[in-house]
Amino acid sequence: MPSPSGSRRWFTYTDDEGKAWSVQLDESTYENTVLGFGQTLDADALTNRRYLHVSHPASFQPRYVICRQQDGATPGRTQRFFIGSQTTTPWTGGTILSINGITYSITTKVGEVRTYPPTVDTGLTDGDVDDLTPAAP
Repeated sequence: MPSPSGSRRWFTYTDDEGKAWSVQLDESTYENTVLGFGQTLDADALTNRRYLHVSHPASFQPRYVICRQQDGATPGRTQRFFIGSQTTTPWTGGTILSINGITYSITTKVGEVRTYPPTVDTGLTDGDVDDLTPAAP
């Protein structure tokens, strides 16, 4: 991810299932609409408290692209940019990305990662399949 040299603010990320999430990212980078983030917060995401925290591992990680810088002060340097929507050009087939006047070539695309914690049966009668008892003969 680009170094957070600017201030951070809230954006809207849309997951692969179409749900909106609120995510706080570097303002100077993610105000670029080509990355696909909603510039206003989604009311449903706020009401249902769907927040993404990209600074630490979580059970849900957003899609992103890895790019190689083509010009500027450090050509060849790799950067990671989160992609806010499946329908934006960098995700649907674009190969070049321009952020803050620097050109990047997209080298890798990584989709959403969802990790589900293992479950343990509590032994309670809670309506799941282990509560079913065979009928008496």
